[in-house]
Amino acid sequence: MEQKINYLEEKMALMQHELAQMSHEVYAQQKEVAQLMLEIEKLKSRLENVQPDSGILSPSDDVPRSPILCRMETPHHPSRA
Repeated sequence: MEQKINYLEEKMALMQHELAQMSHEVYAQQKEVAQLMLEIEKLKSRLENVQPDSGILSPSDDVPRSPILCRMETPHHPSRA
C-alpha cells in the first residue's frame, strides 16, 4: 500500500510540474498573440490612411483586367532569329 501511495505522489508531482510548464507556455503564447493583434491593428490603420496618389489601389479599384486587353496594350517584340 505504501508503495502505491509513493507512486501516486510521484505521478502527481510530475503532473503538477507539467501543468505549470504548460501554463507558462500558454501565458507566453497569449502575450505573443496580443502583441501580434496590436501589430495587425497598426497595419490596418496605416492601410486605411494611405493616400490615393500613393500608387496603391483600393479594393474597389483593383479589378482584374481582361488578358486580351493586356496583350493589346503591351508592345510585342518579334524574336530575332
